[in-house]
Amino acid sequence: MAANLQSLRTYSHQEMETALRDWGSNSGPVALGLLLQIPLVEVRELLPEEFALHGYLTPDAMGKAVRAAGRPFTEQRTSGVSPKSPWPSDAFQDVPALCRVQFIGPWQLTLRTCRTVPEYTHWLISWREGLENWVCCPTHGVSTLAEWLDQSRPRLIKPLPKADGRFFITHLWRFTEDDT
Repeated sequence: MAANLQSLRTYSHQEMETALRDWGSNSGPVALGLLLQIPLVEVRELLPEEFALHGYLTPDAMGKAVRAAGRPFTEQRTSGVSPKSPWPSDAFQDVPALCRVQFIGPWQLTLRTCRTVPEYTHWLISWREGLENWVCCPTHGVSTLAEWLDQSRPRLIKPLPKADGRFFITHLWRFTEDDT
């Protein structure tokens, strides 16, 4: 996918509501579909069995879905919270990345099972265009990073009890340009 993604095709509210109702779509499948620029019904075909069983995409399950797309990609697991920035240094490039956001709160200090931790995560797409960092959030659309931090992030964490507003990126997937 080339730069100039401000006009990224997003899904209508009706498309997302239908996918949520019919098969439980959420930010993971929507972000993957936005990155691939395919209809949500096609995204459903890429999802591993774990999604139907649990209703969310763990990083391993997202990796399976990304591989099922059949395009070359790179995967990066990040080292966690940085005192300087929650974003890995290469999160914003000309080629967009699919990012898993982990919100921070007291649940990270308890022995929560993997089954309950995904309620504190979100998926989005990041890229750089010129000097500006951009984000496509499945629930809030395309915005600059500054707008996402100021407007979308607070709305995402509002329903999370005791979320302190901080987050970090746990994983990045980036499709690489194909030589064909």
